[in-house]
Amino acid sequence: MKKRITFTIAILLCAALLAGCGCAPTKPQQQHAVYKEGGTGVISLPLTYFDTFNPVLTQSETVLDAMMLVYDSLYRRGADGQMQPLLAAQTEVSADGLTYTLHLRNDVRWHNGDMFSAYDVSYTLAAIAAAESSQLKGCLSGIAAHTAKSNFVYEFTLIEPNSCFIDQLDFPVIRRGTDCTAVQADYVPMGTSAYYYIDTDRSRAHILGKNQNCTTVVAGAIEEIVLKEIPAADNLMYALESREVEAVHVDTKQLRTYSAKGNVTTVPYVNRNFTFLGMKAEGALADKQVRRALSLILDRDAIKTNAMFGRFVPSTLPFVPGSNINPMDETQPAEDAATLLTAAGYAQTSEGTWQTETEEGVQNLSVSILVNADNEVRCAAAEEIAKQFKAFGIGVSIDKTDFETYTMRVDAREYNMFLGETLLATDLDVSAFVGIWARFASPVGQNMDTLLYNARAAVTPEDKETAFLALADAISDEVPVISVGFGQNAVIINDRIDGEICPVYQNIYCDFALWDAA
Repeated sequence: MKKRITFTIAILLCAALLAGCGCAPTKPQQQHAVYKEGGTGVISLPLTYFDTFNPVLTQSETVLDAMMLVYDSLYRRGADGQMQPLLAAQTEVSADGLTYTLHLRNDVRWHNGDMFSAYDVSYTLAAIAAAESSQLKGCLSGIAAHTAKSNFVYEFTLIEPNSCFIDQLDFPVIRRGTDCTAVQADYVPMGTSAYYYIDTDRSRAHILGKNQNCTTVVAGAIEEIVLKEIPAADNLMYALESREVEAVHVDTKQLRTYSAKGNVTTVPYVNRNFTFLGMKAEGALADKQVRRALSLILDRDAIKTNAMFGRFVPSTLPFVPGSNINPMDETQPAEDAATLLTAAGYAQTSEGTWQTETEEGVQNLSVSILVNADNEVRCAAAEEIAKQFKAFGIGVSIDKTDFETYTMRVDAREYNMFLGETLLATDLDVSAFVGIWARFASPVGQNMDTLLYNARAAVTPEDKETAFLALADAISDEVPVISVGFGQNAVIINDRIDGEICPVYQNIYCDFALWDAA
């Protein structure tokens, strides 16, 4: 009798412990994976500079990309370029644009069966803030306070209005209690998304299995993902061409220098690396008609072909192409450069040179372009721009300096024009080019600051679109900066991958459910 009672108590204690630790999975997870590389529905992806699978602490971009298949974010960028809710179900914005209240999904579970809640979001943000170094630090920008209001309601309070704040909410949310005190190579990721980590004994390879119970995204045809550690990014192309992996992600520099070998397909997408001509609004450039004329003279497609290896997306506006404000099919303006220069008081001589009468006498229209001599691509672009200006009758000199001198002169505004490149924070981030605090442009126009504020303070989608369109019109009219275009990154796949591949900035595995492997 005593033995039976003891045995019963032991069973009850065991059940209580299992229930208390929340370890009952929604899908049975294998202790050791059956490694079936190359099989139908199985693909291999690379991990370069592997350090840890903890998305808060990893310094590897390839690891963070892969973890987007394991972890969900509040919002994620879709194939149409717009932010789409994942863990968030609905978002309310206060009338002053300072408070964002997110109503979260109540049907999401972690891979071990625990229920997701707003307190996991709070824990994630605290971990990011506490981390000495994290690729996710940008998500904290402009936030005055944030708190979990209940299990499924989260509130952000901003320092100032930011109509693009949703763009910051694409950080992977980790489970409350996750150890983020140190980088751990043996860290086991546990998320809520379409794939979960499977323990494997295979060296330098990690396996993800499909989570059939995922409620945030649609599960696709890929049943298993093999993540392979590749020692360095320089080996990525070899790993792809030797069929060690099926897909690699390359940046603009790698894309421009890569020559395809074997049966591979390159799927490019526009990034936020914006190339532009900055100008000091003095002398001839103080006249917006001259600035507009110079912008119209540029043959951006020729710059793309002759200086950017064809890996470039021309743009006449400083907004990422594909956004509502800057669609890919930009229409050409009705005005022409010659008419604008004539209206600005210039006349073209029989030799084709543009001149104007001043108190000091006749002056030719000429510009000087400052460029970083250490950047061969930038120098090639400056040469192409100079050739186009000269062909139109405008005098041009190119001032090539080392990077340190170039940076110092740009910061001190010691230039007539300069060819620059900067990474925009969001698709609609023009703060570096507009208004009195613009870093890369002289203040122009009387109402640019107001228009910029209205765009940032807009609350409803309709108000946001209206405000940004008004700002875009003002930028087209004033031309505080001459837009050249945007860089491209790409996902390169081999012939085992089929389906619809549609990478976007900060979500290279966008619509991964559409991928397939033969």
